[in-house]
Amino acid sequence: MKMKTTILNYVTLLSIIIILNSCTKDTPAPLDCNNIENGTSMTDDCGECQQAYIYNPVSHAVVLLDDTAGIVAPIGEMIIMPNDPMNPYWNASCVITTGTVTELDASNYTVDPNSGTLSGDFVKFNFSEESIVTEDNWDVAFRGTTIIINGGSSSNIDQPTRTGNAAVYIANGTMSSINEVDESSLLQDNSTSPAIADDFGFTGLGWCTYDMTSHVISPIAGKILVFRTHDNKYAKLEILNFYDNPMTSQYGGFYTFNYTLTGGSTTF
Repeated sequence: MKMKTTILNYVTLLSIIIILNSCTKDTPAPLDCNNIENGTSMTDDCGECQQAYIYNPVSHAVVLLDDTAGIVAPIGEMIIMPNDPMNPYWNASCVITTGTVTELDASNYTVDPNSGTLSGDFVKFNFSEESIVTEDNWDVAFRGTTIIINGGSSSNIDQPTRTGNAAVYIANGTMSSINEVDESSLLQDNSTSPAIADDFGFTGLGWCTYDMTSHVISPIAGKILVFRTHDNKYAKLEILNFYDNPMTSQYGGFYTFNYTLTGGSTTF
């Protein structure tokens, strides 16, 4: 009986020690978006981690702060918190740009009647610059009905070099109804085919349809192209027309489209 009592007392004492240890164990301090314990950095609506800083209104110099605890601004300077209305950096990358491109000329292409493949020049476009570009800072490129992006890998040796992180998918809706990027749907070009189906409009899986009677290529209504740009911004695009006016070529290749670009937010 004495042995059982001793064992019971030992088990009870051990349980008490475990409980006390669990109660006194330090709880890790929360990390802010800058990975600082109890830091004051905050994530803005664009997904950017913003830090507090000391600002000099005379020299406009900025000193970033990991934490404001115990910090006193020098005379004539001030501490600006991340979400302070006076902070110009807060949500700065969310600036939205909208535009319309009329008859972007990607008509310099030919179709091989035997293989059905296209050849010719790609025309590269940058959403941020709102214009055609010739360097590696392109987001999307056009050639005939083919649309490629500056991300992933090439499916043909005559495509421009990809140096960015662009991705794309086709959403069903309108420019006004597509308000958020579905990041799980984003695809990059690969060695087999572009992310946007390059089907000449025959299958309806891409952005256009081909009328066998009139031989006209038309954008599919309700198809919105949603992009991550080469430098990780986001854009949506609606193709309105594939021909110039008046028409100079029955093969088209003149893109007219509306687009919206955000500075980094996945919300339009």
